[in-house]
Amino acid sequence: MFELFLFVSVCAMFIFAGIIKGIVGNGLPVISIAMLTLVLGLQEAIALAVIPAFATNFWQACHGGYFRSLLVRLWPYLLCSMIAVLAGTKLLIAVNPSVLIVILGLLIGAYAILGVAGREFAISPAWERSAGPIFGTITGLIAGMTGSPAYPGMYFLNGLGFSRNQLVQALGISFSAVTLTVAISMRSNNLLSLEQFLVSFSAIVPAMVGMVIGTRIRHRISEALFKKLFYSSMLMLGIYLVTRSILRLI
Repeated sequence: MFELFLFVSVCAMFIFAGIIKGIVGNGLPVISIAMLTLVLGLQEAIALAVIPAFATNFWQACHGGYFRSLLVRLWPYLLCSMIAVLAGTKLLIAVNPSVLIVILGLLIGAYAILGVAGREFAISPAWERSAGPIFGTITGLIAGMTGSPAYPGMYFLNGLGFSRNQLVQALGISFSAVTLTVAISMRSNNLLSLEQFLVSFSAIVPAMVGMVIGTRIRHRISEALFKKLFYSSMLMLGIYLVTRSILRLI
């Protein structure tokens, strides 16, 4: 009975995360992992989320027509983020999971606050080459520890002045590279078993179903209203994860 409940819960979580990604173009890994930690450990949550996250991001990376030019421009950032994932995965093994969930909760909260505030920043061309490896390294470390490939790299990419279509494809390329490295690193450290891989692979279906639903919703509701509801719910989720983990640490 519990296994059936867990299966249904996991499918529902990936559908919801897919809906969010379908509407706003990102958020599947962090939302699915955060929700999965409500019923699973952090390592198990990351293992289950890694394949659907890669599949949806790879599809996003391959569409847009800017793949080659983006790869040439972003390779220092991508390379540093992928290397840093390896170190981050080691920390996933060594550090108390409650501490890592606090980090994940704080990242979600910061993301929500910045989203509500509408804060953006720009990176000048003179600083791009220097900033890329720095943001890439931090993003890779956090991705290895929490499974989320978005922070702070998403803010770096958003600050480069890309057009909307370029930014969506750049996010897809970045998330794909980091998520693939997370999967390889977890497998090499025995954190991703064959059974977990198969379950994660099967989660592609509900994630894709959610994306289709989310894409349709995007055309029917006010983007401003949705963002308010979305960021508010993410802030509450972040607060809950931080509070729960701190109580466990005390």
